[in-house]
Amino acid sequence: MDRVIVSPNEQLQDTDVLKTNRNAMVALSKLSSMMLGNNTLLNGLACTATAPASTNIVVSPGEIYSLQPIDSTAYSSLPADTHQILKQGLLLDKVTLACPVPSTAGFAANHLIQVSFLENDTDGASRQFKDPDTGAIITLTKNQTRQGRCLVELKQGVAALNGTQVTPTPDAGKIGIYTVKVASGTTKIEQADIDEYPNAPFVTERLTDKISLATADARYAKIGSTTPHISFKANTTTVIPIPSGGPHKFALGNVISNHGNCYNPATGDFKAKFKGSYLFFLSIEYTNLSGASAGSLYDYLYLNGTEEIAIGDLYYDTPNPNSGNIIASTLIDLNIGDTISTYANYTGFTTGGIRQWNETYFYGYLIAPLP
Repeated sequence: MDRVIVSPNEQLQDTDVLKTNRNAMVALSKLSSMMLGNNTLLNGLACTATAPASTNIVVSPGEIYSLQPIDSTAYSSLPADTHQILKQGLLLDKVTLACPVPSTAGFAANHLIQVSFLENDTDGASRQFKDPDTGAIITLTKNQTRQGRCLVELKQGVAALNGTQVTPTPDAGKIGIYTVKVASGTTKIEQADIDEYPNAPFVTERLTDKISLATADARYAKIGSTTPHISFKANTTTVIPIPSGGPHKFALGNVISNHGNCYNPATGDFKAKFKGSYLFFLSIEYTNLSGASAGSLYDYLYLNGTEEIAIGDLYYDTPNPNSGNIIASTLIDLNIGDTISTYANYTGFTTGGIRQWNETYFYGYLIAPLP
């Protein structure tokens, strides 16, 4: 950070103090940017019902971080500086806002709580100055503080039939943080009537919410030293009809084992909880095939519902509903949240399905975690 130099016996200038203030503000801004980035962020500013409840709400102290010019206007005798830095606007005392209640029976309104960064010169006071030409002492009223504040406002919503009211959008340069629903006849606003505005940029994690490496090592098993036990096997106890064409997604709902609880029998999806290499097998035995003297059968494994990663196929010269099975298998690296799903289809037949038990099953397991 820049620092002002003042020499011994030098007459102090007003710019010495002003530059010191500006340099400290810029240094704090750059430190904040390093930790928070340059997007607008909010901290604190909780919105609650009053106690006892009324038609008012209370916004608690907090702050807004916003990219702003260093000084958009002259800072006393320092000229304006339009370089952008992350500034901090403070709300040191709680704010109480009145929420108008619609007067028409059956109507309701959604009021918007919005905030913005506000900087202004304030704290005016009479000060004595020496005229440099005459030496006379004169008294002038000057502002003593350039304040950075978080301005909190209520933007009133338009009343409409309850359930059809629309929340107003934030004004230009302002950030929506809460909506407050007020229906006709309301005499007190409850906490349930207050909702966070979508995508309000609140800081949700702070340094004290993080854990150290030592704490993490004590709390969690290291991937490098312990392989999580993730495996499953499922089949079906009923015939699953499959329409012709496709492929069509299906689920094997009879769970034989499900270590790690990654397989969902209702959807047929396996969702990875760990990044790693996985091995999967899908075997289908078809039944109730009819409508043609020959046809092809297929089963598939899909990644995230869109990418075909494994296929098994079988050709029938003569339909036989009680013999033959198709196997699809793959070894694949998955990220956390990736999904493996089962699909099937046939061509050349008019009806068909997946037979229960026997050679119909889906299983998989984690071979090795990946960093």
